[in-house]
Amino acid sequence: MTKRIPNLQVALDHSDLQGAIKAAVSVGQEVDIIEAGTVCLLQVGSELAEVLRSLFPDKIIVADTKCADAGGTVAKNNAVRGADWMTCICCATIPTMEAALKAIKTERGERGEIQIELYGDWTFEQAQLWLDAGISQAIHH
Repeated sequence: MTKRIPNLQVALDHSDLQGAIKAAVSVGQEVDIIEAGTVCLLQVGSELAEVLRSLFPDKIIVADTKCADAGGTVAKNNAVRGADWMTCICCATIPTMEAALKAIKTERGERGEIQIELYGDWTFEQAQLWLDAGISQAIHH
């Protein structure tokens, strides 16, 4: 078993772009991963990923979209603006997740990843399907 050092991630769960940027600038150099929070993404769109990428060109940027449908389109829209990773909700279909993974890897290369957000009911059988689809990250709230 290979040991990996945990990464420190900050979630920019703000409702406005200015608040998210202020928080990102205050801690961005100290963390490994910067998450564009769901609410802020809904307020300002993938512009948030673009701003974060311009401020932190070497950090991993996550678009916490909690995508349930149109995975390929949502992933591409965020990846072209700078997101390396994106989240899909656990109840999304496997084809949605696969489309998201394909799109984000097309734009971001091997750096591209999909994270599964665990909400409500899910099973270990579903988790195996996520692994089979090439998705290795899950987040529990």
